Amino acid sequence: MPHKVKRYRLQIPARVADRLREWDQRPPFKGYNADKAAVLLSIVSTHLRKDDSGSIYAQLKMEFLRNIVYNAGQYIQAFIKAGIIVRIGGYVSKKQCKPGQTVHSYRYQYAPAVQSPYITSELKNLSLLQKINTARTKKGRSDSRYYPLQKQQLKTMTVNYNDAMALIKSQYPDNSDIGPYNFAVGAVTRINNGEPYLTRDDSGHRVHTPLTNLPRFLRGEVQINGRYLSGLDISNSQLYFSIKLLTDPDGVKDFFPGKFPLMMLKCLRLSQQQDVTTFVLLAKEAKLYKFLEGEFIRAGLKIEVISDTKVSDATKKKIFTILFEENHLTSRAKKVFQRCFPNVDRAFSLFRMARYTDFVNMLARIEAYAVHELIIARLNREHPDMVAQQIYDNVVTSIVTDDIDTAKRVMTEELTAFVGCPPVLKTENFRPTSVLKVNTSIKERRGKEGKRGKRERVPYDVETLNK
Repeated sequence: MPHKVKRYRLQIPARVADRLREWDQRPPFKGYNADKAAVLLSIVSTHLRKDDSGSIYAQLKMEFLRNIVYNAGQYIQAFIKAGIIVRIGGYVSKKQCKPGQTVHSYRYQYAPAVQSPYITSELKNLSLLQKINTARTKKGRSDSRYYPLQKQQLKTMTVNYNDAMALIKSQYPDNSDIGPYNFAVGAVTRINNGEPYLTRDDSGHRVHTPLTNLPRFLRGEVQINGRYLSGLDISNSQLYFSIKLLTDPDGVKDFFPGKFPLMMLKCLRLSQQQDVTTFVLLAKEAKLYKFLEGEFIRAGLKIEVISDTKVSDATKKKIFTILFEENHLTSRAKKVFQRCFPNVDRAFSLFRMARYTDFVNMLARIEAYAVHELIIARLNREHPDMVAQQIYDNVVTSIVTDDIDTAKRVMTEELTAFVGCPPVLKTENFRPTSVLKVNTSIKERRGKEGKRGKRERVPYDVETLNK
């Protein structure tokens, strides 16, 4: 039976709403319906996501839109012709395209001329609500076969809508930064409308859900299975997973997008190199950022020091540029890295040799495999009642104290067995001061009278949650 939505909210830029009011008087084509136009535009608003390059767009299948509005293509063409939205290209996937089909889905953005703060309305059209519910049950069905427990948990996701909207307005007062403001509003509205999804991209095999698309400052307003959330983050995750490349290259060849340079890596004799040993030691203790910060300063680079344990975002960006830019590009910072870790740099250069994006995609695939196929899969298998989601390298569970302890133990065991050394984990309560009226631990959820026995529920106080 389709999921029933109590209130389906629509989000449309204010300037676009003005244009739609004009169309009420002068319809752009025969059979035009204002409700259908508003629904399609709101789908664009709430389906915006940010890719790895920072581009923001809504990637939509025409098949999905037609399941809601049968002549959706006519509306889309009218929006494009009127300068309301722009189509920035099609996404081609050989695996997902039907025979004879060249474009799997299109990417849409609002035109710069109509960018304005979203205004909220509520959909009252019962026929459209029913079609939205029906279309939602079809979307992502293939993914649900592979991620059944995660998908099931995402269906219980809720958001404190009014509190979240107040947070967004306080974060962007006077509608400053319209782009981020609208993005946050759209992400919250999609969760509010009960539209769970779970997809995996082709490049880095990363899993995307409403939780991964939600801005960090709003995570405290989300609940899954009626529980607020917390996360366990792998410190310096990309550097941590690079240890696997240097110590066991044969074990990661299946993650490489192209032809893996195994023989050339063996010629470097990485296990015998002192700089590789030093790199691995610093990476597994999550101290490489601070080490390189000190080396940059000694080399005369202008580096902002923000604390004894953390580095600035600018320094992180400089290090990522060194690791993932094309081989022929150079800089003072890159020369410092090459001086400190010459053999590590040679190894990483081999991964960037054919296509420089292969290296970052390989690390993303290793991370996705470790987090989802090892950690989340084990948590789902051994603790099916426990919330287990992911935000890329962050394993998300409920704020219940022993859920965190269980997730930390499983993460440490699985990552140690896979990478060869334990990770440095950081715990973050997304809502650290909240007190749930009713909260349960793993043992209590199982019940003290057998699997189906009576379950006791014990409230947690603030001091317990913040330990």
